[in-house]
Amino acid sequence: MARNQQLGETVTKLRHAVGNSPEAAHGVATKSSLVEKINSVQQFLYDEYDWPFLTVREDKTISAGQRYYDIPSALSLEQIEEIWIKYSGIWTEITDCRGIEMDHYNVFNSDDDVRADPAQRWDIIYTGSSEQIELWPLPASNATNSLRVIGKKDLTALIADSDLLMLDDYLVVFMAAAELLGEDTADGQRYAAMARGRMARLRSLTGGRKKFNLSTGGEKQSQRRRSILVAVDRSS
Repeated sequence: MARNQQLGETVTKLRHAVGNSPEAAHGVATKSSLVEKINSVQQFLYDEYDWPFLTVREDKTISAGQRYYDIPSALSLEQIEEIWIKYSGIWTEITDCRGIEMDHYNVFNSDDDVRADPAQRWDIIYTGSSEQIELWPLPASNATNSLRVIGKKDLTALIADSDLLMLDDYLVVFMAAAELLGEDTADGQRYAAMARGRMARLRSLTGGRKKFNLSTGGEKQSQRRRSILVAVDRSS
């Protein structure tokens, strides 16, 4: 695999693939468009598949009476996938128990410091400076490393040449080249086939799974990208 490769090196590979000069002094006018294409393709692959190596798991200590907890710094609220509570030594998933309504506060009123164990529900609340995880009811006792948050590491935009790709740079380059050259060209078809082969190899090594909650949205670009990988999905 070729993850964690620098953006500058990936731009050079893409220039080679589409026939541009690899020299920095040449093709400067196209560098920004190549960087945009690399970011766009990596974002698509990030959204399209669940990559196990991007999973973030962070345990937090529950403190008696503490209502709000920070979201792990590597995650955004959109990337939280699972919430677990450990009580009496047993982990219980409360992922589907999101949402704290007024009816819940009528049972255990957090505003009045009413406490009970274990936490039964959670939600994301803006607390004045940032979004935080709220637990309900308020914990009645301290519990070390008993709130487990699992999610997908945030994807950061690639800007500087030293920025590192989170996904395989060859897969990104092959897909980007196929788009830039066009699937109606021999070279475009060749790179599309290379992308499919690379994806199949990566999925066999990493277990990357097709996500089932994708929104097709009718976007032509996304449809073209999915067509590049359709053979891989049918074989899995």
